Amino acid sequence: MFEIKGVPRIPRIPGLLSYEGRRQDSLLKIKKELNNRGFKEGDRPGDSVRLELEPEKLQRPELSAALAAGDSIRAIRLPKSSSLISHPLAMNKTFANEFSGRVRVVACLDQLPNILHTDGETGGLSEQDRNLVRELAKCESGDEAVLVWGPDADTVTAVNEVLDRWAEAISGIPMETRQAMPLDVTDFERILPGPDRMYPDTDSPPYEITEERIQSAVPNVPDAPWEREERYREMGLPEENGRSTGNQPLRETVRSSYGRWNHRPHARRRNHYQHAQGQSSVKTSLSNDLDESRWEALLRAVGEGKLFREALLDLLKDWGNNAELSLDEILDKHDLQIASNDEIKSTIAKSIEHAKVTRPERPEIQPVIAMGFAMSILAGRTEGHGIWNRIQDTF
Repeated sequence: MFEIKGVPRIPRIPGLLSYEGRRQDSLLKIKKELNNRGFKEGDRPGDSVRLELEPEKLQRPELSAALAAGDSIRAIRLPKSSSLISHPLAMNKTFANEFSGRVRVVACLDQLPNILHTDGETGGLSEQDRNLVRELAKCESGDEAVLVWGPDADTVTAVNEVLDRWAEAISGIPMETRQAMPLDVTDFERILPGPDRMYPDTDSPPYEITEERIQSAVPNVPDAPWEREERYREMGLPEENGRSTGNQPLRETVRSSYGRWNHRPHARRRNHYQHAQGQSSVKTSLSNDLDESRWEALLRAVGEGKLFREALLDLLKDWGNNAELSLDEILDKHDLQIASNDEIKSTIAKSIEHAKVTRPERPEIQPVIAMGFAMSILAGRTEGHGIWNRIQDTF
């Protein structure tokens, strides 16, 4: 029993069925030959070995590159398999393609070719490589070997898939779902589900949802996104920022922080927007996700003026990698001592002088140059917009 999925047009069905008919006829011939060679249903013959050798020992580029990259190569010995791995199925496919499909889907080794073998010239190996692989796999007369390569855990999975498919060949035609491919051929997609259904929900009896159950769930239903967006607009958050914040997992932490800590208007808008928008991008750099209590501590520090947005993302990355530290310890580690008014005045004066000396002929860009110079000293220790306003006022 089998099925073909993904047939885009009815006129393709006869060609696909014709291919499957020839393929399955060939599989039955392979089964008969395996039975003649002494195998019976239930056998799972074969073993494997991880190849340990220098990359230059192999001529096939994919194999030498895998070894050079630190990946694994495993050779699967299939006893009495000579002439069967390379046995034609239909079109230009051989039984080796059966192995390749399983390895591609189940072991996720999907860069083709993903297998090579020693059974004749169709296996993709030079005579030198064939002899070396047969020796390392301990092949006897009539045995052949299949090679898989890639990350070590994936090659272990691939070995099991090759051995399982070889055992199925002894039994005949496996129950599979096949993909419709170009040129009216098919390829493996998944094992056809048996009595243990892949989608058991269709077999479940109807389940009554009572009014009582609905009412008990109502208090736990979050506000609708459009209601949250309206609330954030009323708080003063720009519309586009409110829309993004309303869809974030920690949105309630963001919302509650508005009324609990004394955020300056500009800082609260920008920092909450960075918190909501930057959460997904910052997480890619964190080895440990920050829980809600840590986000809350972070927002409290922003509201109390202990932390400014210019230092926020760097601090988040570091805290994610050092989750055992408290927020105060992280702040001390980054030496984020709040800049005094005297230091700010002195730095602004130096930055303006620097800008005028650097680009005396371009007075219109001098404020930008001064801002860059000032924030290289003050970033994370005071609010950037306040520095910008004071520089503009001076010019």
